[in-house]
Amino acid sequence: ACGRAGEYERALELLAEMNERGIKPNVISYGAAISACCAKGRWERAIELLREMSDAGVPPNTITFSAAISACEKAGRWEKALQLLDEMDERGLKYDVIAFNSAISACVKGKQWMQALQLLDAMKTRDLAPGVISYSMVIEGCQRAGEWERALGLLGVMERAGLDPSPATKQHHYTHALRACAKVRDPERALRLLQVMAAAGIEANTDCYSAVISALQRAGDCREALAQLDAMLARGLVPTTDIYTATILAASDLGDWERALRLLDELQGRGLSPSARALSAVVRACREGGQHERARKLLDAVKIKAGKPVPDDGMRYSTGAAARHTTIRIWADLPESGGVL
Repeated sequence: ACGRAGEYERALELLAEMNERGIKPNVISYGAAISACCAKGRWERAIELLREMSDAGVPPNTITFSAAISACEKAGRWEKALQLLDEMDERGLKYDVIAFNSAISACVKGKQWMQALQLLDAMKTRDLAPGVISYSMVIEGCQRAGEWERALGLLGVMERAGLDPSPATKQHHYTHALRACAKVRDPERALRLLQVMAAAGIEANTDCYSAVISALQRAGDCREALAQLDAMLARGLVPTTDIYTATILAASDLGDWERALRLLDELQGRGLSPSARALSAVVRACREGGQHERARKLLDAVKIKAGKPVPDDGMRYSTGAAARHTTIRIWADLPESGGVL
């Protein structure tokens, strides 16, 4: 009970009392103490207890080894976890899924995605069927390492093995892949992934669209970025500040000052605060579109809200508190705009 409850000190005290009274602890007693070490993250003590068991003539079993590996996993000691897994093999002990999952988790925590992948393959060669948890941990490790194509490949392997990840799990992994595309500015691949998701019945959420729109805007495909915004709005999804910023930049790059102003209006209408980049882009779009009065009013409003002088270069300036804490509707009092363009 002490092991299950994680009462580390009491579990060790009971073990010591048994030895003092001449009562030989059995594998269950040691297992409880090792489990308590696991709960406390005392991986070194867990390994010491494994050695003490052997010295006392109590052979460790699969359960005690799995508990010790779990202790190493919680402490992020992936090397020790792998050593214990090898020792199980040397002792002729039968592996279980718990031991492998703990070792895989330790490797993922230690950013050793290749080791985690090898452990997944090793499970199959030992007649152990990796479950959803096993695959999910390895997929997460691959994604953290930027190996998103491999991660999506494993997602397919799961499905072919009859392990159907939940819609939320699929969505999570595809979102990571889309973010990777945005990071390397690969909009074509991002759009293909969005199509694959649709074909597979995986619903794209706001995070998915944010990654796609970011990839498109960064790569200069501004029209498609705005088209994807329209697509997500048609599905009833609510854009974030990042999405509005990217699409405002896209509209500005296209010279569409009216769309840029409308997007800024929508952003503020949702109670969001515009970023400095978004404000700068709107000013630039207005100036390049010959809307000097609008640009001047916006820049004046930013200066007033910021409470300090702001360089007037129409392109790059710091808005400070104005960008973070205020909303600015400078076209609302212009007769020709009517407040919304």
